[in-house]
Amino acid sequence: MKKIVCTIGILLIAVCGAFAQYRFDPMVWTMEVLFNPLSTTSNNAIDLPAYGAKGRLFFNDSWCLRLQLGFDNTNKEVKDYANNSDDYTKTVTDQMMVTFFPGFEYHFEGNDRISPYIGMDLGFGIYNNRTELKNSTTDNKSVVKGTDYLLGLNVVTGVDVFLYRGLYMGVEIGLGVNNLRENSNTTDVTVDGATDTSKSKDFTNTNEVGFNVVPAIRLGWSF
Repeated sequence: MKKIVCTIGILLIAVCGAFAQYRFDPMVWTMEVLFNPLSTTSNNAIDLPAYGAKGRLFFNDSWCLRLQLGFDNTNKEVKDYANNSDDYTKTVTDQMMVTFFPGFEYHFEGNDRISPYIGMDLGFGIYNNRTELKNSTTDNKSVVKGTDYLLGLNVVTGVDVFLYRGLYMGVEIGLGVNNLRENSNTTDVTVDGATDTSKSKDFTNTNEVGFNVVPAIRLGWSF
């Protein structure tokens, strides 16, 4: 059985190589989806979305515009029970992350199946955070929410490996500068039906400079 699977794999690679191309025609659009298993930048100070998509518009066989979009949404619920009781405190955390990075690429001459490139992108991201604490025996609750912002500039290099006529996979690394501003939070405390709202004055700026190794699984196609 293993020999049959290996034989089929070798035949598929040979067929793909026979029809592969490494240059796109002018005014061709490409679309790719990506998954980042680690979903972080170099020192883990600034998280990036685990899922995303990138579109490219080729003006010729070397130059193209690119637009990378990222999205991640996390919802977590935890119930903390009191000792020897059915009463509990429920904590619900919602986090949503959206990133928008336009840029460009220059593709060098490769071989029949490989197209290396360099590029640059500049963009921003929005992080919405909401945490709610509520006791199971009352309607009293506390809600903390805030919005953080990311600004980034990246110089990237990567490669497209073509599998079959415009179907390709690839990898990319970059040197980037990122700034994350964590703004003040708003807290709503509800007791006996009355809500009191307060806003903190705290904020945090996180700057990151370094190689952004994005272990992304990229799969793209042209149309």
